[in-house]
Amino acid sequence: MTTESTQFELQAMQLFEASLDIPNTQRKEWVTAQTGTNTKLRDRVLQLLEKDAISENVMHTGKVDVDSESIDIPEKIGVYKITQLIGQGGMGAVYKGKRDSGDFEHDVAIKVIRTKVLSEQLIQRFERERQTLAQLIHPNIARLYDGGQTPQNMPYFIMEFIDGQPLTKWCEQQNLSDSKRIKLLIKACEAVRYAHQNLIIHRDLTPSNVLVDKAGDVKLIDFGIAKPTSNQSENDNVSNSLASMSFTPGFAAPERATGEGNNTLVDIYSLGKLLEAMFKERRIPKELKAIITQATASNPQLRFQTVNAFIVELENYLNQFPVTAYSTSNTYKFSKFIKRHTKASLVAGFAVVAILAAWGTSIYQYQRAENNLEQAQARFDDVRTLAKYQIFDLYDDLKRVAGNTNIRADLANRGQEYLANLSKQPNASPELKLETAQGYIRLARIFGVPAEPNLGDVNISRDNLSIAQIMLQELANSAPNLPDVNATQAELMAAQAMILVHDDSDLAAAQQTISNARKLLDAVPQSGRGELWYLARRNLIYTDLERADQAGDSQYLRENANRLSQDVLQWPPSLQQSLIAKQDQAYSFYWLAMADFIDRNNAEAIENFRKADSQLSALEAEQPNDPMLLYLLAWTNYIAYGAAANLHDQNQSVEFLDKATASTEKLKTLQEGDASITRLAMQMREAKSQLLAEMGDFEQAIAQQIEIVADQKRLAEAKPEPSQYSTWAFSHLILAYMYRDVDRLADACTSFEIAEQLLRPFVATKQLSGYMYNGATRLPSAIEKCRNGEDLPTMKWLLD
Repeated sequence: MTTESTQFELQAMQLFEASLDIPNTQRKEWVTAQTGTNTKLRDRVLQLLEKDAISENVMHTGKVDVDSESIDIPEKIGVYKITQLIGQGGMGAVYKGKRDSGDFEHDVAIKVIRTKVLSEQLIQRFERERQTLAQLIHPNIARLYDGGQTPQNMPYFIMEFIDGQPLTKWCEQQNLSDSKRIKLLIKACEAVRYAHQNLIIHRDLTPSNVLVDKAGDVKLIDFGIAKPTSNQSENDNVSNSLASMSFTPGFAAPERATGEGNNTLVDIYSLGKLLEAMFKERRIPKELKAIITQATASNPQLRFQTVNAFIVELENYLNQFPVTAYSTSNTYKFSKFIKRHTKASLVAGFAVVAILAAWGTSIYQYQRAENNLEQAQARFDDVRTLAKYQIFDLYDDLKRVAGNTNIRADLANRGQEYLANLSKQPNASPELKLETAQGYIRLARIFGVPAEPNLGDVNISRDNLSIAQIMLQELANSAPNLPDVNATQAELMAAQAMILVHDDSDLAAAQQTISNARKLLDAVPQSGRGELWYLARRNLIYTDLERADQAGDSQYLRENANRLSQDVLQWPPSLQQSLIAKQDQAYSFYWLAMADFIDRNNAEAIENFRKADSQLSALEAEQPNDPMLLYLLAWTNYIAYGAAANLHDQNQSVEFLDKATASTEKLKTLQEGDASITRLAMQMREAKSQLLAEMGDFEQAIAQQIEIVADQKRLAEAKPEPSQYSTWAFSHLILAYMYRDVDRLADACTSFEIAEQLLRPFVATKQLSGYMYNGATRLPSAIEKCRNGEDLPTMKWLLD
């Protein structure tokens, strides 16, 4: 901790620097109001103001008017000849310099800090910060090239010279449209996101520190340095830096005024205020106003929790997607869908109306033509074709468009009803009955088959699969030579096995189901193997890899990771060029990474996760808004975060978690009401709480984890299945170890006991995945150690 006198000087310096943006005639009144009854602090700030003739210009590396009371300009700093004074203030001055060594020309900005405003401790911190800042390399961040001390022992930065204008001034001079203003801010946000990924907070994001150069490129300048750990106030030793002195009224988060705010949320507040300032002379649209309101919430926990979440909302606004800060109602989402696809919506609307009208007409005419067999068959075929189109083709076209999850479910259900009714007609052919069974399998995947986006109702999925199974068994008896019966049965069993793996945690039954399905496929002669046969085998491979993952069988994963991509080479040419083929080739790297992750080869795992991410990202760029690609991207980066966390690599942890969160946020927009995405988002929240704990912010981590445990309880009570109870118990285990790390052993013991109680009913039935079964059987020992005050076993021992 700093000494009392140092804390006092820091408080005085914060107010002193903040007062520079207050008109000279109002400064004394402002300082008096800020210091309240603390007359000693008030007098010290006023003393600093009296001693320095301070200009109202803000120091930065862009162009500003020169202070009328300029300090003496040195001739040279380092190897740079000083050509002009850019600006100055109470902290020091900024000069423009030209390289004077004769080897090449190079203009820079040089910021010199007056030593009289710094304690010896702050000067040392300044030196450390300069080294950290030099590592920031981003196209929208002004580079720090070098640094040192003048002959008068004044520290200085040598920075990239930005010949630009403050962000707000540029917007007005160029008379930019709303969308162009937002796109400029997004560029600034991307720079801040990069800084946060490198554990650096700016903490003084103002128009003067966000410049736009003559080419229209955004450049962030004057970065403060801090690790994003909000358990420490700005009066603590770790925050005694130049960053802690940067405090601009109107843009600084309110918690800064109380000495708090040593986390990334202060930058999010300032970005929201920047956005508001960019629209100062304009009417702010209501959705944009809602984004600003959330970003600048007084309570930090009500703000966007990451810069990436802020960017997603801005991009949603620009692209006419729903803005969740404004509304989450279905009516609003539908209105955004219409605006986004005005022409397409009209066409699609007419198409759906036409389909419904065609059904009605066809059924009516079918009934009227019952005495004319030829007419009846024609109308029968019309309805059959329309129903298939509804369930398969139209559904696939709509699934990449946001805001219509329930509409798609309704369309699929309606199509299924017609197919089911037609299959019961006396003249229904075996082919039609097969199509109906395939329709039920498709509906099962839509509603609740795990490991892909779904509506989260596994019970409907089970019912649909049971109906399809009965129909296929009848077909196997009545039409044994019908093509694709075995392939359809194998596809059904792949879906059943996936439910056994993830919802029932019955890995032995899943493995037996997969084995039986493979026998059905092997029985099909080569000449009878069409596209459906190859896709069914592909889904069995995928399901078996999921089973091995849940079992913790790294050897099987390693040996079979490439089966997905190798299997593609045997597909028919038309399938080899499909999106699913490219997806499987990319996801082979994911399974290799999972094998390394299970074996704790975290560095190797990260390398393969990055390969998977790279290929999946390229595919998503080609096929934007594809739910399955986004789902795979979210999982890839989420598990990669786990590998980085195991290495205690905070930079990579933040990077992967931000990527995973970004994909999940897109999925939530596309798949509203999708329970699987809700659970995935919950895991992202849990990962963030663990990252906070890793970074030492246990207070916030524990508070967030308690909320997650409560949410997991609600999900488990709504869906009382082994997998959900297992997830709930795991959240308690995470909370227990957080309690342990802050010596709250009684609370840790309680969380262990709750986890054990949740898992106990599923131990005897072996309805737990491998690592959770290990945890359930070892928890009694951990609880005993906890109650006896002994050292607790590690999470690794508990679950491995």
